[in-house]
Formats: sequence, structure tokens, C-alpha cells
Amino acid sequence: MNFYKAFSLVELMVVIAIIGILSAIAIPSYKTYVTKAKLNGSIVMLEAFKKTVEHYYNINNKYPSTVDNIGYARGGIINGTNGLSTNALNTDVVGEIGLYSGNCSNTNKACIWVGIYASIIETSQPGIIGMTFTDNNGIIQWSCYTPSGVNSVPLKFLNSNCQVVP
Repeated sequence: MNFYKAFSLVELMVVIAIIGILSAIAIPSYKTYVTKAKLNGSIVMLEAFKKTVEHYYNINNKYPSTVDNIGYARGGIINGTNGLSTNALNTDVVGEIGLYSGNCSNTNKACIWVGIYASIIETSQPGIIGMTFTDNNGIIQWSCYTPSGVNSVPLKFLNSNCQVVP
């Protein structure tokens, strides 16, 4: 009598169920991880822009009123609203980089910010990751944030050093 060694139907169903459960957990975590990595790239871009703004502030002792003052052209995905001056970018994550064209020191406004495409952060509107600054007797301190409301970036995509402010 010959015996064939093979997996039973029940064993195969258990393996398929385990694979299904693991993929249900792993795929969303992977997507979040990839989005966080893309947003970290936009924060690096914001850091470079921050240095340009700081340089202008140190030379002129005032905050630039438009992106034109620091060598950028206007345009973008959230262009020109609420005193915002923006520079259009052609990247797959960031649609623009901009600054608030008013007295931004010691306020909760996004002094400088990047506009993130809505498709990246899985929302209906583009999101903003910004930085505010405080001038403490010539020492500029920056802090990262995202506004609450329409242009908010979901918390699951932000680093722990970014905060949500109204």
C-alpha cells in the first residue's frame, strides 16, 4: 500500500488565514512608513528653505515679505491665500514651499511651510507642514507644526517633534 505525503485541506486553509491576517496588518503599516519617509524628505527641504529665510532675517533684521525677496518665484497648490507667498515645486510629494508674508515672529503662524499633495497624505485637501520661529534677542528658535483643520497633515504621518496647532 502506497501512502502519499501531502498537506490536508485544513492545513492549507490555516496557512492562508495566517497569511491573510499578516498582510492585513503589514500592508497599512508599510504604507504609513513610506508616507512618513516621503514627508521626512519634505521636512529636509523645509530645513534648507529655513536657512535662506534665516540668512535674509540676519542681514535685513526683518522677515522677508514675499518669496521674491529671497530668490524664489510665486506659484503653487495653495497659492496666494491669507497672506501666503509660495513657490511652485515639481516634486512627487511637495507642490510648493512658501512663507507667511507678515510679522511672523512670536506667533503661531506657519512662518515657512511646504504644501504636501493631498494624494500623499490621503486627504481631500493639500496638507501643510510648517515652522514657526521665535527671536530671543537675536537667537532664532524654530519649531515644526501642522495646522489643524483643512490643511492638516494626519498625525500618523508626522514626526514626534511636530505638533498640531489651531
